[in-house]
Amino acid sequence: MNANNTKFIRRRNEDGIALILTLAILVIATILVVGFVASMRTERQAAASIANNMNAALIAQAAIDHATSILDRNIPQPVPPGRGNCKSDELDHQSGSSYDGPRD
Repeated sequence: MNANNTKFIRRRNEDGIALILTLAILVIATILVVGFVASMRTERQAAASIANNMNAALIAQAAIDHATSILDRNIPQPVPPGRGNCKSDELDHQSGSSYDGPRD
C-alpha cells in the first residue's frame, strides 16, 4: 500500500465516525424534543383542569347565591314569639280569640 491509499482509508474511517456522531446527536436532540413536547402537553392539560375547576366553583357559588336570594324573597322572616304582625292581630280580634299575651 502506498501513502495515498492509507490516507484514503483513514479519511473514510473519519467520515464514518462523523456520521455516527451526527446521528447520535440527532437522536439525543429528538429525545429531548419529545420529552419537552410531552411535558408541555401535560402542563397544558393541568392548566385547563385548574381553569375548569375554578369555573365550576364560580358557577356553584353563583347558584347558591341565586337560590339564597330566591328563598329570601319568597319565604317571610320568622316573627319572634310575642310580636305578631298587624294582620294576625286583626284576625285574632275578628275571630274572638281570647289570647291575652303581650301586645305592642
